[in-house]
Amino acid sequence: MKKIVLLMVVLSCAAGLWAQSEDVFEAGNMEFGGEMHMTWMPTYYITDADDREANKGEYDFLLDATGNIGLFLIDKLSFQVMPGIIYSHSVSDNGDRVRNSMMLTLLGGVDYYFRTSSPWTFSVGLDTGIMIIPGIDGKDLGVDDPDDSLELMYLFNPNATAYYFTSDRLAPYVSIAADFWNYFRVKETSGDSYDYTDGRTFMQRWEMQFKISIGFKYFLPTGFRFLSGEEKKYTDVMKFGT
Repeated sequence: MKKIVLLMVVLSCAAGLWAQSEDVFEAGNMEFGGEMHMTWMPTYYITDADDREANKGEYDFLLDATGNIGLFLIDKLSFQVMPGIIYSHSVSDNGDRVRNSMMLTLLGGVDYYFRTSSPWTFSVGLDTGIMIIPGIDGKDLGVDDPDDSLELMYLFNPNATAYYFTSDRLAPYVSIAADFWNYFRVKETSGDSYDYTDGRTFMQRWEMQFKISIGFKYFLPTGFRFLSGEEKKYTDVMKFGT
């Protein structure tokens, strides 16, 4: 009997949660989210004392972070801006060799949401944008190693995502995407223009990978509160004369 009562309480709470989350996709709402990964990896065998001592201070560090800001201009359709950064720093040869790289991304995209009568919500979307890869100086054999290169990547990413609402506004998610990219080298490490010799056209340079991502989104309550204290939807404010 106690188990039945407990189950009823849980189901009642869940039902309340689902009902609260039904308006998060209305026009005028906003969504915020992001993903971040930091990796530090020593480049020696951690169980080998001799190797640890010989390569002490050598490591690879990787930072990967992406943000998401979206606005629902119409119900269930969100327009988004997604800035991101990938940075890596590698130290080897007892500090005499240092390698750095950085990738800056700026994507724009749309997501269309499909609501259900459970904590689960699904979306399909399309993101597109550009990645800028500037050269960063490092070290080679203890001597400064300048890098004035510049590379670009054009990105095109259709995706499908499943969200699980843990509250009426917060939802962790799992996303599956097919990432298409077109890599273009602009400058050599010397700063001189890069001369392509393989004869491929822009449309012949596309590559692809499948990617699974885990992150979260927070959906801002409907409307914005202005200085006057009135609460208006973004779409109402944008109307002429409002």
